[in-house]
Amino acid sequence: MKITLIRVAALALSSAISTAQTQVYLDADTPATGSLLQTQPLLTALGTIRFVGEVRATSDPELAAAGSVGNVFDINAPNSDAELFFDFDVAAITFIYGGNTGGILLEARDAAGAVVDSFYQADTNAGQPAGPETLMGAGIRSLYWVDPGFSFAAIDNVTIDTQGGALGVNYCGPAPVNSTGASGGISATGSAVVAANDVTLIASALPTNSFGFFLASESPGFVAHPGGSQGNLCLGSPIGRYVGAGQIQNSGAAGTFSLVLDLTQTPLPSGIVAIAGGEVWRFQAWYRDASGGAATSNFTDGLEIGFM
Repeated sequence: MKITLIRVAALALSSAISTAQTQVYLDADTPATGSLLQTQPLLTALGTIRFVGEVRATSDPELAAAGSVGNVFDINAPNSDAELFFDFDVAAITFIYGGNTGGILLEARDAAGAVVDSFYQADTNAGQPAGPETLMGAGIRSLYWVDPGFSFAAIDNVTIDTQGGALGVNYCGPAPVNSTGASGGISATGSAVVAANDVTLIASALPTNSFGFFLASESPGFVAHPGGSQGNLCLGSPIGRYVGAGQIQNSGAAGTFSLVLDLTQTPLPSGIVAIAGGEVWRFQAWYRDASGGAATSNFTDGLEIGFM
């Protein structure tokens, strides 16, 4: 079945769209991502982060296999501990972990020191899993860790998230209602860190068994009812379409569909591009709909993600 989206010139939005950063990425290799945290706090867009522990180089093969390069955040000594402190509320922390021998215990704690979530692995040596792992909960203010076996225990590639895995800021909504009487919506989960390559787009509140696909652009825009659609196009030119093999979706009985993105393979009319840190991209879903028994189409609202 051929699905066609009529391409139109997008008008500029009458008001600016603000991108609210919800994540901070830490690794121990550059000052911007925390290499100086052992001696000074790190001021981020979300707030200030402090660290009690040691920033050091590691050659741990488990950490390297999980994606760590260079320095890591570690406990001070084999019988010591480490802790990251935040002066803002955190909803989720994702990290990789490792060590020489022994295990690792991590606790996400609130402002009063109560444990919100925790993770324990008895062995971090000899090919054992090294993550990523995520701790989640409301009001996290620190991440504490120790090796109960009195060896070293390091973490790296830390994503601190104030929305618990939800990505981006919605705009251009609510979308016009569809044949279910609801407005179709778009959301995303994963990480805004480009190196993680972990973004899943989700379209929901759609008609059942409706075909559709996602759109992408670096520019916002607004066109009401393009090509006779029931909805509004909220992206500006150039607009890419996820219509490759396996990318056209069906909403099924639940009225929802999703797509795991490959950030190195983002479609545009000029060809495939890779999303880079510092870029802001907008996404929207287009889907089949009906009005008065006649076939038409519709759009969700828009979602903008600022990548790091």
